[in-house]
Amino acid sequence: MLVSERIAGPLVGAVRSIAAASVLELIHGVSLAQPAAVALEHRGRTLTFAELMQRVADVAAALAEAGVARGTAWRCTRTGHPTS
Repeated sequence: MLVSERIAGPLVGAVRSIAAASVLELIHGVSLAQPAAVALEHRGRTLTFAELMQRVADVAAALAEAGVARGTAWRCTRTGHPTS
């Protein structure tokens, strides 16, 4: 389940009222309003919206530190290592 059923209702309402918002903007909004709510569930493990946003920030920082800029093409192998 990608989005907790507790969040799906408000998220669907937000999509209807903010047609121009990106998915990331909507998720960020939910993370601010309900940071402890479950964002992801997989194989019995959960991740809250606050944890998800922290991981997003960590990945963005690592990419920026590696010199990856917005709009940079990036392709990974199955192991996660970049390919040329």
